[in-house]
Amino acid sequence: MNRWATRYYLPEQDVRMDLLEATSTATWCPYKGQASYWTATIGDQVFKDIVWSYRDPLPACSPISHLLCFFNERVEAIYVDDERQAVPSTPWSEAQGNSGGFPDTEKQVSDLQGLTERFRVVQFLH
Repeated sequence: MNRWATRYYLPEQDVRMDLLEATSTATWCPYKGQASYWTATIGDQVFKDIVWSYRDPLPACSPISHLLCFFNERVEAIYVDDERQAVPSTPWSEAQGNSGGFPDTEKQVSDLQGLTERFRVVQFLH
């Protein structure tokens, strides 16, 4: 079984860029090149480096140039074509063994007030 999460790369025009702020964080992937990051601010909550993009990827990955990708493991829910997907746990989760501060069970979700203030991924449609 592959331990890597499925990643969804989205065009900027499909993302609320007004909620994102570029950060100085940069990482290097030997397959894709250098990634740049953005932090999302939703109300008074800050989701540091939750989005990344390869602005000038290596030639083999040029189709993802300027597309944005979210850390699936740091969001409440992921929907693809109206179907809820499992939120993965990976080495990039906020903390080992937890969901990055998000609830782990449906009961914890239902116990929360102000759920709409939490970061949510809008549905991905093919």
